[in-house]
Amino acid sequence: MSEVYTASTMVDIIDALPTLFGFTPQESFVGITTQGPRRRFGFRLRLDLPEIADTPSAGSAIAAHLNQHAADGVILISLASDHAKADAMMNSVLDNLGSMPVIAAVRADTHHVWEYDSAGNIDDAEFGQQRDTSATSAAIVQAVAAGQQIWASREDLDRQFEPLSRLTEVGEDAKATADGGVVRVNQLTAAAADILTTHVTGREAFSEGEMHTLAVAAQIVVTRDTLWGLMNRTNAEAHAEAWRHTATRTAGPQAAGPYALAGFGYWLAGDGARALMATERALAADAGYNMAQLVTMVLGAGINPADWKGIPV
Repeated sequence: MSEVYTASTMVDIIDALPTLFGFTPQESFVGITTQGPRRRFGFRLRLDLPEIADTPSAGSAIAAHLNQHAADGVILISLASDHAKADAMMNSVLDNLGSMPVIAAVRADTHHVWEYDSAGNIDDAEFGQQRDTSATSAAIVQAVAAGQQIWASREDLDRQFEPLSRLTEVGEDAKATADGGVVRVNQLTAAAADILTTHVTGREAFSEGEMHTLAVAAQIVVTRDTLWGLMNRTNAEAHAEAWRHTATRTAGPQAAGPYALAGFGYWLAGDGARALMATERALAADAGYNMAQLVTMVLGAGINPADWKGIPV
């Protein structure tokens, strides 16, 4: 089955949102940049819909992120049962968006979709386009068939990052390796790189021993950075998943490295929601972990993953 999904209407796009974020957004504001004449989806973001009093600052921040991504156009969606809150947020974003062409701006609730005009208004006499919530959308069917997991909510997705703390002695083994000198560090680096290469390409399950090796490797900065450098836009999601599995099984502060690597990988793959979840877990494990702080800055600045040129050598 093709992994390309073609949306013909705004209802199609809204029904496809779970495939873009990995969960079903609710009470949210969504922005999706587009590229080229076929309006392919690019950078996307989602924010919990703020209270009306907070929409000026929230709208300004969202518009700034969208403007940074130099897209050909943008699709804006306010998902809310409270229409006044949805409208306030939409107008705040539109007021700050600048010259970027708006392909479509819509408000949606559980059952209907309304389109804003160029001035950010909706004619309430128009009932809106009806959504059929009784059937699973074609986008979700296609995504699940291609192997994507879609969670019911952000909370369900976040639970995939909860620590299980099965691996022990990670810190001690990392110290012993570092104390063993360059030869032992290089051996660890090569072993960890081989594990990643084998499993990232084949998507095979990791053994406990392999995850232990990766966890130890993430504690030694030179080794961690070498493994970090193996990520690119094509394989980033697979690397992120490998590091997520490792992180959730690493106990205590030693989990910060694997979580931070996962966070960077998800960002590079364009998955901001999971990048933030992984980075928050890294900082919870070690509030001073520099790489996690770096990923947090990248996410906060809305930097486009397409601008990543790799680790300088």
